Amino acid sequence: MEANAVVEMEGVAFSYDDSPTLENVNIVLREREFVSVVGPNGGGKTTLLKLLLGLLRPSKGKVRVFGKPPEEARSRIGYMPQDVQLDPRFPVTVMDVVLMGQLSSGRRFGFYSKSQTNAAVSALKEVNLYDLGKRPLSSLSTGQKRRVLIARALASEPDLLLLDEPTANLDLLVAQELHTLLKKLREKLTVIMVSHDLAFVSRYVDSVVCVNRIVAVHPTAEIDGEIFSQMFGRDIKMVMHDQHFKHGHEG
Repeated sequence: MEANAVVEMEGVAFSYDDSPTLENVNIVLREREFVSVVGPNGGGKTTLLKLLLGLLRPSKGKVRVFGKPPEEARSRIGYMPQDVQLDPRFPVTVMDVVLMGQLSSGRRFGFYSKSQTNAAVSALKEVNLYDLGKRPLSSLSTGQKRRVLIARALASEPDLLLLDEPTANLDLLVAQELHTLLKKLREKLTVIMVSHDLAFVSRYVDSVVCVNRIVAVHPTAEIDGEIFSQMFGRDIKMVMHDQHFKHGHEG
């Protein structure tokens, strides 16, 4: 294992029903990096996260998280999935949802130790929602709900945080606030975020993992329109607006 490596993938390949999704992936991600995983739909971004979680096994190659197979490192990983189904009619509070991050095998919902409750409180403070802990989840805005789900992932006190599209369908200002929060979290743990928000890549993250069946890692400073054109298979236009990058298809 390389020094300070959190994630290592060596010669990794994965296929769904003999249809190649990822090929010959070789990456190393280190402690306290903030990494954005970008690429076209169907390019393999979510598959990459599932391999890191041990939810999928590679058909070739090796995946190591903290020097171990992913399933042996899960206690050190916090995960926010792309689609979280929470019935708005279910009378659950913000704190109830965050405490779910402490659920383990054999533990019943509603029974938590003082240390687990303290961890949930700390997680809510991390995402600036402590004052809303007793509020019904259904009363929160979409952006606030995303913060609650991040707090749920943080409640297990992970060393690696994986997020699948945390800013999807959020307006620009709310997405910016969420990226700022994630950048701050990177001071104490490694953050890997799948995102389509290419406009924010250069300002917030340390490196970009470009995924379109093959995978390439680029320092933020290298990201330009040519790299995105190669990744998406079409011309990409990037325009500077108030220190944010925006992108669009040339038409």
